[in-house]
Amino acid sequence: MDNIYRLKIQHHGSLFEAEGDKETVNEQFRAFQEMIRMSPPVAPPVQTLPAETKNPTDATAPNNSVPFNEQLLDKIMRLEAKVVSLTVRPKTVQDALLLLVYGQKILRQNELCSGGVLLAGLVNTGGYSPIDRVDRLLHNMGLAGDLIVTGEHRAKKYRLSNSGLAKVRQIAAELLATVA
Repeated sequence: MDNIYRLKIQHHGSLFEAEGDKETVNEQFRAFQEMIRMSPPVAPPVQTLPAETKNPTDATAPNNSVPFNEQLLDKIMRLEAKVVSLTVRPKTVQDALLLLVYGQKILRQNELCSGGVLLAGLVNTGGYSPIDRVDRLLHNMGLAGDLIVTGEHRAKKYRLSNSGLAKVRQIAAELLATVA
């Protein structure tokens, strides 16, 4: 009984276990290797979202930020022709501009918007000191990483970056909490 060999191996979810004399164990192990080589690779299981979570922003945010639902934007902004304006004023003009770019994206399905449209939205919102040149503010927001600026001179267009999108959703959620 001194010649008993035991072999136990797990390979990508397949388990081989054998006990006996050396030749028998080796023979069974070669058969196991051939079987593994012949079988197609097994893909890991795909996780899906539950059916009731249609908008990933409706779920609880992982960083304990305020959850946000884009369908409630009409409570803090309105659309008139091509101009999106705010019905609730945020703390800073930069926050207002982020919200206006976001409103263009969601309410008008307009990824890129001009400075003129954003300036019209600020004027319609009201309450900010007279701003005649919004391009300088938007340029600084682009340097900060909140906006992506494309084009040159008067043909510049603005859209939200990923960090800007996260920031504006947080701002919008906070404003929605004050309205509701």
